[in-house]
Amino acid sequence: MNLKKLLFVALLAAGSMVFADVDLSTTIRDVYIRGTCEQAGVINMTVDGDDFSDASSTTPVYIRLRLDHGALLCRTLVWDHPNNPVLFTRSEIYVPMRLEEGEGNFLDSLDVSPEALAIVRWKAGEPELWMRVTQSSTTWIEDNLPETANAPNPNRRVSWSIGVSASRSAADNEDLFLGGTGAVGAPPARRASLPFALREDLYSDSSINGWDPTTSDPNSIDDGEAVSTLLCVDLSSSNLQALPAPQEDSALNFDPISFDDQTANVETGASFNNITLGQQTSAAFSDDRIIARGFDFGCTGAVDKFLPSFAPLCLLVGQGQGATDEGLVCVDNALTVRIGCGSQWGFHVGSRVELRTPSSSNYGFLFSVDQNGRFIDTNGAPITGGTLPAWMQLTAASLSVSANVGTFPLNSQGSNSTTIDAGGNLLTRYARAIYSGDTTQTPPAGVSDSITLGISATVCQWYQEDPTDIVIDMDFYATNRDSVLDDEPGFDGRLDDITGVDQEAFCNPSARLAFEYEWAFGGFTACQSTACADIFFQYVPKTINADGSATGFWSGVSYVNHGRADLDTVIGNIYEADGTHWRVTFPELPIRNQKTWLMAFDEGSQAVVFADAADLDNGDKLTPEVQTDGVLRDFGTLRSSMFINACGTEGDLSLRGVSADLDGYLLIGKDDVINGAYAARNTDDHDDEAQTGDLPVLRSKSGLDFGQSLPYLNHNGQELAKDITDGQINR
Repeated sequence: MNLKKLLFVALLAAGSMVFADVDLSTTIRDVYIRGTCEQAGVINMTVDGDDFSDASSTTPVYIRLRLDHGALLCRTLVWDHPNNPVLFTRSEIYVPMRLEEGEGNFLDSLDVSPEALAIVRWKAGEPELWMRVTQSSTTWIEDNLPETANAPNPNRRVSWSIGVSASRSAADNEDLFLGGTGAVGAPPARRASLPFALREDLYSDSSINGWDPTTSDPNSIDDGEAVSTLLCVDLSSSNLQALPAPQEDSALNFDPISFDDQTANVETGASFNNITLGQQTSAAFSDDRIIARGFDFGCTGAVDKFLPSFAPLCLLVGQGQGATDEGLVCVDNALTVRIGCGSQWGFHVGSRVELRTPSSSNYGFLFSVDQNGRFIDTNGAPITGGTLPAWMQLTAASLSVSANVGTFPLNSQGSNSTTIDAGGNLLTRYARAIYSGDTTQTPPAGVSDSITLGISATVCQWYQEDPTDIVIDMDFYATNRDSVLDDEPGFDGRLDDITGVDQEAFCNPSARLAFEYEWAFGGFTACQSTACADIFFQYVPKTINADGSATGFWSGVSYVNHGRADLDTVIGNIYEADGTHWRVTFPELPIRNQKTWLMAFDEGSQAVVFADAADLDNGDKLTPEVQTDGVLRDFGTLRSSMFINACGTEGDLSLRGVSADLDGYLLIGKDDVINGAYAARNTDDHDDEAQTGDLPVLRSKSGLDFGQSLPYLNHNGQELAKDITDGQINR
């Protein structure tokens, strides 16, 4: 072999030794491309050289793993900052390192301290996590013969894993940790730094602290101290694409890089943007970096027909909703929705229904208060502090959701981020109801396919606001699993108020937007009183002949307001013998006032008009307008019947409890002679305080002495107030 070939081989060999990598291997999981908390695969790191020789407790080396495609971490595992409200997640996680089985001398041991490798930052909403190495890789392995400290090499590799459950961490490391104890399955020398991943704050009191393989009891190891390090990612705002898109678009990767001890603010920075990067170290990483591949699927939604609901913006006194609710006007409505995402997703515990009113709207959902006016938190407890939480209970009527399988809580939740002060009542524009699943099962379970939901909502607005349509945007989010707990014995999740869930076998349920719907709910209308009254004149003679000549007949129409509401809408609806409908609009009629009109042929206009009897020469003359299509003839050519319909309207006061009472009579004459008269009939049945189908009458009318001031009685036999009757009725 010539010198050039020898040189080439030598350089090739030298290069392969100098540029050895930290070997990466991963498992790959399918993830929904817009899931809120998808479970990615496992990351295994294997060191086969002295890659972290400079690491020590005073000169740590940091490893950063950054996600691509805009993916974020969806759960905080470690963040040592005062703003972190979950205290136990301020504690670092010690990650077990292990000497690979079957490699090196069977008596070689791993001489690594438990805190040598730790997860020091893993914060929800950030695209990266950080690990810290605090022991030089030069001393990781202790040879049995002779007893010397050495770095890993290709025949004696040191590995660790993240993205695993607590039970998997124990299965991978516990027997190796028990090396030298004589425990069943344990090697003759300790080959793992820890039996499982665990938190720094638990380590101080753990039997693992100060572990001596020759004297410590293997049964003293508490699996309840183990911690999951599942790699849970939020893809809701990512640009990850679904297969069969190319790998660069559909594969979720991580990018590893290491920095020296000049790196600062990793553990305590408020944001990852506050981290100061040190110098990049010489450690290199292999290219096996895919941890997930994207997939997509469709959901369906259907809404049953419903009718919009409306309410007038009137001041409603005494609604029974509390001391400050007078003037709070509410509208309720309901609909049925069917949601289906298929068996690959389902509708599980934690699925939710969200309702939002427009950001500019003055209507919303009413928060619940107790008898002392205190708001209620989502756990049902009164809020006594000065700061309101992000979510609080709504009244049961504000948002109620039922399901054909499982239940929703009685009281839904409202956001404190978008509130409205409605006359002292606090409303929210953002409400949600969270699915509890079938609570008769343990643990509660949702459905694996489709579900039918009944949605009932009540929207409120202060009566002084402008009339408006009510529009509600509805979003339905379906989750992909019911429980995150591990079913392995001994790994129960440590469910308590102090530590929370720390041993999950799965990531938190991931939610996807399954269906969107714009609910045309109804509207708030201008205040329209229900104080109305009707009277009926059963016969009105015809006034002109078919050729337009006058018949000589005329009618005197008179009506009086006996009620307790000004009648600002007075309409005459006239129906001729062939059914033709005519309408005339009369002026408003205040309380205790009477109006008389002469319906006759007017020579000046050559038409039948209603002339103001108080001033026939200069007063109003009203001409009826035809309401029936295709009628070309003039009004008055046929005999007719006539309704007078009158209502009172108030813009800021409800007329609830205020009755309208309209009475009248009609004179019939020809030329200059009165031929007869009759009283109007009442036509509508109202409540007890309004007219009920006939005229008010005087009791024992035939025996009255008109010189006495005797009471007038209405149609219920109740006496009318003296100031209503005096001077207003022609006796």
